[in-house]
Amino acid sequence: MTIHTKSQRRLKPAVRHGAQAPRHAPPRRSTPPSRTGSSPYRYIDPSNVFTDLLPDLAESSNDFAWACCPFHDDHNPSFSVNLRTGWYRCFSSSCGVTGSNIGSFVGALLGLSPAEARRHLESTYG
Repeated sequence: MTIHTKSQRRLKPAVRHGAQAPRHAPPRRSTPPSRTGSSPYRYIDPSNVFTDLLPDLAESSNDFAWACCPFHDDHNPSFSVNLRTGWYRCFSSSCGVTGSNIGSFVGALLGLSPAEARRHLESTYG
């Protein structure tokens, strides 16, 4: 058994023979990526849709807002929405409705098919 001193226990950087350590880290993105992609709702601001359809919407932090759920009889705000992405969810144990975009929200609230909800959003907000 060998006893090592503190100086012998120091870790050395793991660099292979002949390889050079990177000079700097890759550049970071200064701004988040823009909302691009194939989503048909990318040009519609979800905050406008939620504000129009939920009259008691109260903004919270980090682009989230709370309201009474429109899908069941609710007296306390249990319906959370993300004003930037269009995500929504009811945290009530009796309801639990959830969705990932404003098209599904409008379709569920107004009783429209996905194609009808998209046409409604484009004619109203687009």
